[in-house]
Amino acid sequence: MARLQLLNTTRSLVLDVRNGFLDVLQAKDSLQLARENLQSFQNIVSVNQTRVNAGDLAKVELVRTQVASMQFQTAVRQAEAKLQVAANKLQTLMGRATPSPAFDAEGEMRRDMAPLELPTIQTAALELRPDLQALRRDQARSQAELRSQIAQGKIDYTVGTEFHRTYINGHSNALGVFFQAPLPVFNRNQGEIERARQESRQLEARIKALETDIQTEVRNAWVQYSTSRDLLESIEHNLLEQAKDVRDTMEYSYRRGEASLVEFLDAQRAFNDARQSYNDARADFARSLYTIDSVSGRAMQ
Repeated sequence: MARLQLLNTTRSLVLDVRNGFLDVLQAKDSLQLARENLQSFQNIVSVNQTRVNAGDLAKVELVRTQVASMQFQTAVRQAEAKLQVAANKLQTLMGRATPSPAFDAEGEMRRDMAPLELPTIQTAALELRPDLQALRRDQARSQAELRSQIAQGKIDYTVGTEFHRTYINGHSNALGVFFQAPLPVFNRNQGEIERARQESRQLEARIKALETDIQTEVRNAWVQYSTSRDLLESIEHNLLEQAKDVRDTMEYSYRRGEASLVEFLDAQRAFNDARQSYNDARADFARSLYTIDSVSGRAMQ
């Protein structure tokens, strides 16, 4: 039971570390997106500065692009702060007392495209979850204790014989037979027997409750998995490329003076939202896979 309880604690810790790792990767993707946007607008500011110097563009337009560039600088700083917070959290989960600012995590977000079946996950959870196994072992212990208490309530008797041979003024022999047994009147260990019986019933109820909770956790994890998978595929096939094409077209038109800054900013924000949604969907899908491994107990296999 102690070993299984340790495995269950480890199972929760493994999930926390994996989610912390995903948080770092997600923050790195957000920071990269913010830096790309800042670099793009810095190029726009440079082009507008040249056009203003040549008298081809009003100075107010340059100021507007500079203001937009400052907003993207703020977004970069916020993304850097989120990355540092995520890195510190992951280092804490790894057991580092003093997080290092130079810490980094590298890798790819998990993406298993093979479909998962809900009944298979539920069966694995009921068989592999260490917390459920620990309760079952505890129930077996309580049943053994119940049998022990019942046995202690039984009457133990002793049967014996003895033989004496003496040589006093001749000799004589004596043979004795004795029987010994307690005569309990009120105490037949009823209290301990009932305590052990009630403990066994309580453990049986706890097992049923935990099985219900596990099935609910599995269903919720599977809903999260199926939703995040569908959302990720939808963004990849229907949104991401279209938003990029619109942004590139509006940037080209703005550089040629055929589109306004407002139109370009709208296209840029739509692209940012699409990219951020894509990054979030990738992270959510990876988290759902790790969550399924945890709630099913397969993370400890």
